[in-house]
Amino acid sequence: MTGIKSSLHLIHARLENLERQNRRLKQGMILLMSLGGALCFMGQSPAVEKSISAERIMAVRPDGGERAVLMATSLSLLDKNGIPRAMLSHDESGSAISFHDEQRNAVGLIRVDDLGPQLSFYDRNGRVRVVLDLHGEESLLTFFDESERGRVALGLDANQAGLLIRDATEQNRAYLGYDATGTHLSLSDEGGQEVYTKP
Repeated sequence: MTGIKSSLHLIHARLENLERQNRRLKQGMILLMSLGGALCFMGQSPAVEKSISAERIMAVRPDGGERAVLMATSLSLLDKNGIPRAMLSHDESGSAISFHDEQRNAVGLIRVDDLGPQLSFYDRNGRVRVVLDLHGEESLLTFFDESERGRVALGLDANQAGLLIRDATEQNRAYLGYDATGTHLSLSDEGGQEVYTKP
């Protein structure tokens, strides 16, 4: 019997030892799984889309009012009343930035196309009044009347500079210029005929 008792005692001791090891193994596995899961989640950030596809994207105020609208070829910035006040646009002829008043009339325009940049200013009725054109080596500043007729132009390029004054029918009336040959002055009548020229 002593042999059986000692065998039972030995089996019982081994069983307790196995249970203790099993508990430690389970605790270790739980700890390792917890650490592994935490490491996985710590290294991850929310998924970020690399592109957004939409025909129109709006930025809105907290009250829901539109402040900016992005479309395929334009970006419009709106005032608190939802009126477009500035717009960046592009088409096959060039790119432009335009500015508008409360009545949606254009007040300023910066445009760049194949010929070069152009800066335009408009009156309160949306009529063009001043335009500055830069085309290569040439620059031209033109002032327009309330009927949008070019009345005064100041031009400059690498070889000459000139001032041209026109009447309300857009007939050239006076020209003052300078080039490599000297200074030139020309005055014309209502019909466009020169009445005075120097030299």
